[in-house]
Amino acid sequence: MMSDLSVYIDLIGNIGFPILLVFYLLNRTEKKLDTIIQLMTESLNLLKPLSQVQPT
Repeated sequence: MMSDLSVYIDLIGNIGFPILLVFYLLNRTEKKLDTIIQLMTESLNLLKPLSQVQPT
């Protein structure tokens, strides 16, 4: 019974860190993507009035 518990503890220790690392990296990537999306939206909003100007 005790050896079964140590196997589970080893599995959590070995698998838990990579999962935590993946969640951390995904969180960082999501924040950077949010910033990029916000900047692109602002750029499009700035360019919209220029595209509506009628050429003379």
